Amino acid sequence: MKLVFFLSLGMLASGAGFGQFRNPQKVDRDSINTITREKILNDLDEYADGIAHKHFHPFSHIKKSVFYEQIQLIKDSAARYNVDELLVRLMQVNALIEDEHTNIEYITPNIFPFTFFWFEEGIYIKGTNEENRKLLGSKLIAVNDIPVSEAVDKITTLMPDKNPQNIKSEIGRYLCDPFVLHGLQLSAARNNVVYTFVGPANDTLKIAPKAIDWRKIKMLCECDNKKIFKNSDSSKHWFKYIDTGNYIYFKYASCYDDKQHPFRKVEEALVKEIDEKKPQKIIIDMRDNGGGYPRMLWPFINSLSRSPLNKKGGIYVLIGRNTFSAGILNSVSLKDQTYAKLVGEETSGSTSFFGGVQWFVLPETKLRIMYSTGYVATSENYKGSLKPDIIIPVTFADYDKEIDAALQYAIAH
Repeated sequence: MKLVFFLSLGMLASGAGFGQFRNPQKVDRDSINTITREKILNDLDEYADGIAHKHFHPFSHIKKSVFYEQIQLIKDSAARYNVDELLVRLMQVNALIEDEHTNIEYITPNIFPFTFFWFEEGIYIKGTNEENRKLLGSKLIAVNDIPVSEAVDKITTLMPDKNPQNIKSEIGRYLCDPFVLHGLQLSAARNNVVYTFVGPANDTLKIAPKAIDWRKIKMLCECDNKKIFKNSDSSKHWFKYIDTGNYIYFKYASCYDDKQHPFRKVEEALVKEIDEKKPQKIIIDMRDNGGGYPRMLWPFINSLSRSPLNKKGGIYVLIGRNTFSAGILNSVSLKDQTYAKLVGEETSGSTSFFGGVQWFVLPETKLRIMYSTGYVATSENYKGSLKPDIIIPVTFADYDKEIDAALQYAIAH
């Protein structure tokens, strides 16, 4: 596989990864509650100049003059916006850069107590608290009487990556975020949201939940997640030989190492298991891999390319909406260097992208701005998201029966 990397000398020296996990890390949990209109306005120039001078190529999708014009528009119209609306406007300008790794990180401590997931049939509640147990398995159809499709369109304006799979991956956290819903004028106030659902009995339900500190929410799930095989071990990297099918399942959930369980030890044990058990196939699950250091898996990919498993039907790689950044690069490497067949959904993000993530902190709001310091390009054979050879959509019907259709396909073929 041909990989082209353009990275700053600082990034090469530090050995930083190409991307970050999809969820914000090490951000003040209560920062959103301390932000004021004045703080945002005082930080606008710091944000704009930081992006303009630190980002590898910030104006490949938006002209520099248009970018600064948008910043000025925020200043000129600030009196019309409340704090949430003003911060959302800044996020919308950031989205115009169209870099999936360049984001404004914030966390609101209070959320509506739902875990939403976009299945093939629509957006459903996978998890909630005891108070709302009856909503498990319900389908969302409106937010404050605004059809869910319109709400999704508004939320999408915040996302630098308009890839449909990225929208599906990210939409859940925005739909239960009081700040975002208020800032997009989908609600009149942060704690004033009415959701409309179609329940499991095909009845219509309207619920006005309270936003709760996420640290105090004990989530109940529609299904037992541990019964889904890929969730049976919470480690970042693990494998298991299944003698009834004579295959190895290998979950590679992160391109970051684990100090307590170093990947090299997992890799050594995996190679030994392949040598001793001589399985007919290996199934590599990349569906939860949000990125990091692509080179961590390179030695194993090289070893696998020389293995008896490197044959038609010998290697399956599971990918999906949460496969991102370096997770995509590793999946491409497996596709190009072996006979691997990709199974599942298209990935979030692209096969070529800005990466090498660094950040700076805005002085007044203390918001952390993630930005790219380099560019990663795969071969010309790939454009846009990485597409599977065999498309297996994620359906609510399968989830409700605790069926992992992509894994079942890989086992059976």
